[in-house]
Formats: sequence, C-alpha cells, structure tokens
Amino acid sequence: MTDGPRRGGRPTKRTPERVALILQVLRSGGTIAAAAGYAEVSARQVYRWAATDVSFRHAIEKAGGDAEVRFTTAVSDAAMGSPAQYDDAGQLIRPEVKPVWQAAAWWLKRRRREDYAQRAIVASTCGSHYGDEVMKLFA
Repeated sequence: MTDGPRRGGRPTKRTPERVALILQVLRSGGTIAAAAGYAEVSARQVYRWAATDVSFRHAIEKAGGDAEVRFTTAVSDAAMGSPAQYDDAGQLIRPEVKPVWQAAAWWLKRRRREDYAQRAIVASTCGSHYGDEVMKLFA
C-alpha cells in the first residue's frame, strides 16, 4: 500500500487501515475532508495519494459514486412511493408508501438547477449609479 520503496525521511502515513477508513467515509457519503480527518491525515495528503496512485484514485471515485447512487435512489424511492406488498398468503409484508412530492422537487432543484432552482430577486434602494453596480454583483 506504500508508494514504492522509501529512502529515509518520515514513515508514510498511508497504511491499509487508513485507506480503508477513507473509503468507508466516502462510501457513507462523506467528503474527502471528512474522510481525511477521520483517518488522521490531511485532505491535501489524500489528494496527493490519489494523484500518484491511479488505483487509489479509482477507489475514491467508486466510493463516492456508490454513495451518490444510494442517496439518489433513496430520494427517487421517496418521490415515487411504492405500493403495498403482500406474500402468497395475502399477509402484508410492506405497507404502501405514499409519494412525497418534496423529494422530487429537491432532486430537480439540485440536479436540474438551471430549470428548477429558485431564483432570488434583488431590489436596490441605492442611487441609480450604485444600484446598477450592486445589481451586477448579483447577476
């Protein structure tokens, strides 16, 4: 798990245990910064390891992708709802889950921002020259 033979200097902090902790946090939806903190290394160090080791970089990308799929699936399931499920004897296994429109709205506002995100309207009470300058900041 090391980056090759080392000659002198400080021993590497990159151990299989630290890498596993980093990937665990990323799979749960955490950020690189959170994963690094949990593994007791800097985020900058994690980025360095990813830059020099393609298999580590791919593992990081896969862990993040796994989390994203899990969470978008949960939002989708909440938005769509699901019918009640019964076993062969007619016993209820899982009750009906009603659709939650807010979950769909949340997804649309974040994934299709240009079409669905709420836009703020800013009104200026400044003089015309300064008001125009302020408005440019928010455009």
